[in-house]
Amino acid sequence: MSTRSESIHPAMRRAGAALAAFALAASALVAGIITAPAAEAAAPVEPATPFTAELCAGETSNPVAAKTLEVSGPRLDAYNAGAIVPLYDATGTPQGDAKPPLCTVYFDATTGSPVSVWMFCTNLELHTCGGTNGNNQLVQELNSDNSPVTTTTTVEIPFPSDVQPDHLDERQQLAIKALTAEGYTVADPISGTITGRSDGSASERETLQNMIWCVSDGGGPCYFPVLTEEDIDELAARGAELTAAVTIEAPSSDFAVGDQLRWNVSTNTLNSPMAISADSSVTICADSAPGATLEGNLLTVTGDADTTVTVSLCSTATEAGTYQLTIDRDGLGARFVQSENDGRLDRDCQVFGLYEAEGFNDAASITVLEEPAGDEEPNDEEPNDETDLGGNDRENGEIENGGATNVSDDESADAAALATTGSDLPVAALGIALIMLLGGAGLVLARKARAQS
Repeated sequence: MSTRSESIHPAMRRAGAALAAFALAASALVAGIITAPAAEAAAPVEPATPFTAELCAGETSNPVAAKTLEVSGPRLDAYNAGAIVPLYDATGTPQGDAKPPLCTVYFDATTGSPVSVWMFCTNLELHTCGGTNGNNQLVQELNSDNSPVTTTTTVEIPFPSDVQPDHLDERQQLAIKALTAEGYTVADPISGTITGRSDGSASERETLQNMIWCVSDGGGPCYFPVLTEEDIDELAARGAELTAAVTIEAPSSDFAVGDQLRWNVSTNTLNSPMAISADSSVTICADSAPGATLEGNLLTVTGDADTTVTVSLCSTATEAGTYQLTIDRDGLGARFVQSENDGRLDRDCQVFGLYEAEGFNDAASITVLEEPAGDEEPNDEEPNDETDLGGNDRENGEIENGGATNVSDDESADAAALATTGSDLPVAALGIALIMLLGGAGLVLARKARAQS
């Protein structure tokens, strides 16, 4: 949970504002950030059949009826198309004049299953367009000519899809990203500490909605709770830093068949499943730090917001080869969604903001040998006298015997001595000695030839 305290030193505030400004300037260099089409949300490969969605985290002022969570008919069609599907409003009811924020469900590609999450209004003046009727259709109630609510008209509208909001600058988008992802706490001069969060009480969720309106609209919502420009700068800086990540570390040394293999996984994506694939059966190590569950191929690491948690996964090497562990997650990060009006309403539908962890990927490998490296048996074979004099290697500068088969011990000793002492002589000196030896032998043969003649 992000916090702001009145005791923060002005220099620290200026540093946070500078960081936010830097992040905004850097992101502005990327062409089309605000006007580019929104990333396409994932949709099920195999269409889902009717299902019951999970409740969104936290309390509501009214109990949520079981039928409200049933996704079928038009709501199921929207879900299978990759759209966001509203379930109920802030009070826990599916009324046509829905009060923000809204509990919604969407398809999560990582888990291959539905995920329920709160989404928050980012424009105080627009319709929520988030109510549903008994036929699982999305509707908005309208008053005709400011008549009493009892004479409202219900209008069917499309389900919301991802958009890039043109009414929010980059600073506002980053601040809303931080708010929807982590919430925020301020030290209000009148009411004391005030917390806005999506997964808490109904009043804390209402506070978070007011904080988001303060960022998007300014004015009145910024006075309760008090949210200053410095707070928004701090939130924008946090939003720029808020990037989902995972790293896998594995030992660089080689292992042998039968050894236990170990991967250390560090991530700041907490309480959100990520998919693992491996070349062996992987479990959470017995001595791993707490904070992880592994169900099938889905790893969930738990912990508090704004932290990085490291857990360990283990397997056993059953054969030689390379063992790889890969971790993936799909996700768009900060999302903004809106229903199209198409002339159905007197004003546009709300642009909602929500957060899901960004996508990431990492992998690490471990090599397994038949035998542990460095455990080879020593070579006890006797040296071959035909090729190696005195048991020495040729690489160390010894003189080769040249194929002689009967060498006396004295000659071997002399040759070994020559190999030892001659290795320090210059090559030219050895050549001169050889020429003199051959010349002397020739002179002896010449004298014998003359004597015989």
